[in-house]
Amino acid sequence: MNSFATSTTHNNLGVIKIDIEEPLSSEILMPAIARENLDWEIINKLTINKDFKEFLKRIKIDLTSNEIRKEKYDKIYEPEDLIKMIKKRN
Repeated sequence: MNSFATSTTHNNLGVIKIDIEEPLSSEILMPAIARENLDWEIINKLTINKDFKEFLKRIKIDLTSNEIRKEKYDKIYEPEDLIKMIKKRN
């Protein structure tokens, strides 16, 4: 975890521990640090992840068209609804 912690701190990335059984017990292990400018070198490295690359494409489309297409993004659930959904799956 030490090299991981160093890497995330160096790149201003946050780390969240998600508790699938009890989402309200999830916690931020290391908060992300806000920057005024984006670190494009890091963003380019992250695009090896296909999902992240598609996410960035979607953001670019939304920004250039000046229209946010909410249906193209993951739904944001209220905590109670998320807990119900997880319990249904188990």
